[in-house]
Amino acid sequence: MLNIITETIDPEFKKLVAKSFNVAGFIDSIKREWDINKYNNGAKIFEWILRYENIHKIEDYIDSIKSYTITSGGWNLPLLIDNNSKIAFIFMKEANLNQKRKELNSPNKKYQNSQTWRPPHYVVRLSKLNKDIANQLTLDIEENQTAYEILKSICPEIDENDVPDDLKLMTVTFRSMGDELVKITGGFYDKNLMEIYTEDWSQYISNDYSTLLDTRFNKDKIDEINRKIVDIESSKDDLTEFIDDEDEQNNENEENK
Repeated sequence: MLNIITETIDPEFKKLVAKSFNVAGFIDSIKREWDINKYNNGAKIFEWILRYENIHKIEDYIDSIKSYTITSGGWNLPLLIDNNSKIAFIFMKEANLNQKRKELNSPNKKYQNSQTWRPPHYVVRLSKLNKDIANQLTLDIEENQTAYEILKSICPEIDENDVPDDLKLMTVTFRSMGDELVKITGGFYDKNLMEIYTEDWSQYISNDYSTLLDTRFNKDKIDEINRKIVDIESSKDDLTEFIDDEDEQNNENEENK
């Protein structure tokens, strides 16, 4: 059934998502123009600003797509809704999704204790949109929430008329090696982030490093991004969605000591 649903996703949308993630060549050119030490000290927040601005711009290319902003832990994150397929899309690194799944399902007391005082991660909250396809037995009173109520809790700008009752959530993840994008996956997950159905979108990765943004980077744009980095770094309540692969490996090494 789910493969039938995903067949309604425009292939052009998948291509644009791949282009949005693939900022490697653009980053290289900026490194040459910008203070490389400042870039490195920014913990690659700069890359996420580019990716997320690109993702928001997809609505300019496909009529059925509408872009919104999720607020979570001081971060502003893109949410896209496709009215044709009735799918909402969020975007994150594959390693970060794996890390959140590990935390949710691990018997490790450290992870269990962390869940008692932290609010659920945004991908966990939004994955409740998939309750009808997850086949999970639950007594959670929040399972009675409508799709609009689930989205409104972390996306204040959204209007009820923009949200189909049978909306599903697809989490689009990517993996990179260095600056090179090597894998993209579109997946439906349950509230424990266990896989329901996934598709490999890697065929849409292009060797072209162009982005949807204007690649003519001037001083005003540099200053604008610098201000965003300062704002982001002043609010670090939840940085888990930006943990890189190396950080994840360090965490695993620490647990095994």
